[in-house]
Amino acid sequence: FRPYVGWVEYFAESGLVQPWDTSKISNFKHLNPFMVKAGQSQGKQYGIPDDWGFDAILYRTDKVKPTAPSWGLIFDERYAGKIAWFDDLNMITVAGMHLGVKDPWNQTTAEQNRSKSFLISKKHVARTFWSSETDLWQAFGAGDLWIAYAWPNDWVQMKAKGLPVVYMHPSVGKEKPVAWVGMFMLLKDTPRPDLAHAFVDAWSSKKSAEWLENNYGYGHANTEARPSSSDLLKALQLTNPHAVGLPNAYLDRNIQQRATYAHLWEEVKAA
Repeated sequence: FRPYVGWVEYFAESGLVQPWDTSKISNFKHLNPFMVKAGQSQGKQYGIPDDWGFDAILYRTDKVKPTAPSWGLIFDERYAGKIAWFDDLNMITVAGMHLGVKDPWNQTTAEQNRSKSFLISKKHVARTFWSSETDLWQAFGAGDLWIAYAWPNDWVQMKAKGLPVVYMHPSVGKEKPVAWVGMFMLLKDTPRPDLAHAFVDAWSSKKSAEWLENNYGYGHANTEARPSSSDLLKALQLTNPHAVGLPNAYLDRNIQQRATYAHLWEEVKAA
């Protein structure tokens, strides 16, 4: 199964998974070392990195004029009713980052309440909270949305519709995009460990990586892969081996109070 990098520590400690035998994955040597390390816990390889990308901001250049490359754009009163938020507890993290908290993934109770209150105060600017990308594409493509908390594939899809869009990486102060890496993990006591290793090896190949990059606009951990589009290569920084780390982005991480964050986000939606 395939959780994101922020869940590696949680599952490694859960007893639900087992480490991979990387000697059975021939393409393992071609995977990004930074992402490989992010899949480790206590020196063991619990996660095999595959796709990667960013939580950042998609906007139409013919309709929107940002005052700064900031997460503040998804809270901008000028575009109330034309903005989409992501329906996920990471909105608490992003709000904390925008408000300048020291550690957005580990906010104090006071910081959590401030992030929640801020989101509630800005909730009226959001036309929708999306959980399905296809819903986002339909609304953005129809012109109902001009700004969205988005993933790389959303930029690819809107470019394909001929819309003038930019995929903006926040960079004001300590603000940055949030980078994620999909991690294949191996369930403990699986009856098919050899097939699991073979599947992950195939997904780790250059051929699979380039298909993913060309069709979805996500990066792949295989550092030998290159998409056919030079625009895609540049916009998504697919040649940058440190694209998902500082100073470019914050790699998503374990949230010790994940249940609390989830509850706070539900309170925002219910307000």
